[in-house]
Amino acid sequence: RFQQTEVMTKDFKFIDASKVETIIDECQRNLAKASRNITEDKLKIVSDQIKKEINQFRNLVPLLVLLRNQGLRKRHWLKMVKETGVKELKKLKYINGIELVNYGAKTEDDEKSTDYSVLTKEQIIEQNAQAIGFTFKQAVNDLKLEQHIDKIRVISEAASKEYAIESVLA
Repeated sequence: RFQQTEVMTKDFKFIDASKVETIIDECQRNLAKASRNITEDKLKIVSDQIKKEINQFRNLVPLLVLLRNQGLRKRHWLKMVKETGVKELKKLKYINGIELVNYGAKTEDDEKSTDYSVLTKEQIIEQNAQAIGFTFKQAVNDLKLEQHIDKIRVISEAASKEYAIESVLA
C-alpha cells in the first residue's frame, strides 16, 4: 500500500526509494487495469484523479531514487553542495552512515573524515540509527532539487559505481 504523505514527510533517512518506486509502478499498472473496466462517469472521474496524482508523484521518484542511493557518501554530498549551490544538502552527508576512512580531503570544504573518530563502535551504530531531520518534501518544495536533477544524477551514478567496486573489494 502506498502513502504519498508518508514518503513526503517521513525522515529521509528511513525512506526506501526502490520500494517506493516498485509500489508506484504497481499502482500505475493496477489502476490502468481497473480503469479499463470502469463505465460509470463518477467512478471514471475518481479514477482519472487518482491516475493524475500517481503520475504527478511518479515524476518525483527518479529524484528520490538518486538521493537515496546507498552508495552516496560524505564526499558525494559535499560535491552535490558544490555543484548545485544548495548548502542544505550538507545535512545529508552521513545519511548512509558515518565514514571513518579519510578519503584524502584536499580542501577545508572536503572536511576530513575525523568528525567522529573518537566514537566507539557502539556509539557509531547508535549515531547511524538516528533520524536526520530532513524530509523529501523539503527536498522538493523548499530546496527545489528537481531543477538540479542532472547534476545530482551524475554524482549519484558515480557513487553507485564506486559502491559496486567497494562491495566487490570488501
